[in-house]
Amino acid sequence: MIENVFALVRGWVLDELKALLPGLPAEVLARVEVTPTKDAAHGDMASNAAMVAAKPAGKKPGEIAAAMAQRLAVRLEIAAAEPAGPGFLNLRLEAGFLLRQLPVILAAGEAYGQGTDKGRVNVEYVSANPTGP
Repeated sequence: MIENVFALVRGWVLDELKALLPGLPAEVLARVEVTPTKDAAHGDMASNAAMVAAKPAGKKPGEIAAAMAQRLAVRLEIAAAEPAGPGFLNLRLEAGFLLRQLPVILAAGEAYGQGTDKGRVNVEYVSANPTGP
């Protein structure tokens, strides 16, 4: 499997979360996501890690996000890490890191980002007409 940038960053987020809050259950860690931000002004990626970990850890999401931001900002690949909103974490990646990913992406071709997980997918059709099909 060729790991995509989001999976790579998620791994860093999980590493820092586990170091900050050891003993979090695997089902909590499985719910951690790293996604593109809705607004580029907020960075390249956002994570819900602090929100997911807050209740099981018995801490405030904002406190967890602030601590994680400090830990992640030390990484050379991350230009900025900032807590946002009620417990989200916004990340801006170094341009050099992203440029170094291009040869990996180009060499992988269509295999880039494909996982080995063969999980089930449920696709539903929702009609805009409440009385129709």
